[in-house]
Amino acid sequence: MTDRLEGLTAVVTGGSSGMGYETARALARQGARVVITDLNRPSGDLGPLAFVRVDNRDVSAIAAAVRDIEKTSGSVDILVNNAGISGQSLPISQIDETAFDAMFEIHVKGAFFFTQAVVPGMRRKRFGRIVNITSYFVLAGSSSMSHYVGAKAALHGLTRSWALEFAGGGITVNAVAP
Repeated sequence: MTDRLEGLTAVVTGGSSGMGYETARALARQGARVVITDLNRPSGDLGPLAFVRVDNRDVSAIAAAVRDIEKTSGSVDILVNNAGISGQSLPISQIDETAFDAMFEIHVKGAFFFTQAVVPGMRRKRFGRIVNITSYFVLAGSSSMSHYVGAKAALHGLTRSWALEFAGGGITVNAVAP
């Protein structure tokens, strides 16, 4: 464990399993106070990690969670917008409105409103790091997941726009596309 991130608070959305959970653990090993948000509590030992139940489709729940985190930890310094679903691999003819909406609500709407909620605190401190998890499919495409690729491409576009919007205020915004 190092102390590179000591004194910083990180929020990892969709952090209960997989890449989100490992990202949260890595941030904690670097000394950050880490809060995982997700629908389900991680099955393993949280150790130094905190958990807040949040549905990424619920804007008021996102705002309330960020307010609670800021009350206990101060501002959020690092936000990792990781929450997402892959959904079924389907051709466009089989993607219904429910599946389409779920992709955009979780990947795009959730990231948008989490970012909107944390940016005021980052601006006050003139420091913040936002990392959006997109996908290599944004560049490569997919013959059977256009709703997923579209949502990740939208998040990629938000990343580029926010990087420009927040550039002068000490806030960086980047995408990781595994």
